[in-house]
Amino acid sequence: MTEQKTHPRSNCPLCRLYEQREISTRFYYENALVIIVDCLTCSIPMVVLKRHTDNPSREDIKEMYWALLNKVPKRMHGKGWQIDSSVRSIPDHPHFHLRPTGK
Repeated sequence: MTEQKTHPRSNCPLCRLYEQREISTRFYYENALVIIVDCLTCSIPMVVLKRHTDNPSREDIKEMYWALLNKVPKRMHGKGWQIDSSVRSIPDHPHFHLRPTGK
């Protein structure tokens, strides 16, 4: 596991979601590997891996996809919605968004 370099874990807003329970948006689901909440910036479902790494395993990624597809409301699946795994503002902590198509 490669630890985050630009944000110490204590300053990582994604780590704080599950370590300090700093959840101020809608909560959907949590298990030992992931947590799903609405993104504070985008206001759409976001799955966060519950470990800080820039190299998630294939199993981690599969669990993240499974959680988004099975634990958010079904109205947000299929036509009009897509899983966005693009790396944006926090590149060293895996998280995916369930985003409306075209956004």
